[in-house]
Amino acid sequence: MNTNWRITKIKVKKGEYFFAWEIYQKPTKNWDKYSLNCKDFPREEFKESLQKMANHVTQICEFEESATKKIVVSGISLSYTDKNRYLVITALKDLTNSKSPLIINTPARPEMSDGAVTAEFCMSKELVWDLENLVEEALRYINGDRAQQKLDFDEQKNTLPAGGSETGETRAAG
Repeated sequence: MNTNWRITKIKVKKGEYFFAWEIYQKPTKNWDKYSLNCKDFPREEFKESLQKMANHVTQICEFEESATKKIVVSGISLSYTDKNRYLVITALKDLTNSKSPLIINTPARPEMSDGAVTAEFCMSKELVWDLENLVEEALRYINGDRAQQKLDFDEQKNTLPAGGSETGETRAAG
């Protein structure tokens, strides 16, 4: 885990991607807060990393394993103490007899046992691994590494080449 910066929130809603993070400032010994709200499409790896958290929602919320197929992860929140970090996963679960999905916020999971919480209530090794992958993908997004945008080359048809005519002929300068 990087000690100079940390993600505090990742949220996806209606094609908008929101990220919040903090950067530690040694001179002031404080964390400066930053955020990004963007509609650029993320890399496929980001979407996969976020959705992988559905497995952990199923486990933490003690759902049947088959419920994972109906869960769409919409974000995470991370909070920090001097010695630990805590994760809450937000997800939507499709319901059979309702038009609206069930909104789920998992109970906060500490990364490590702190004496008051036993290891069974902490993040599993798999959860920590998946979280680190998601945080890595979020950082890539924040730094501008996003999905390839589609380029519209059809617009070129209506423009003339520099110095050319409609037939494509060019004239020598003189």
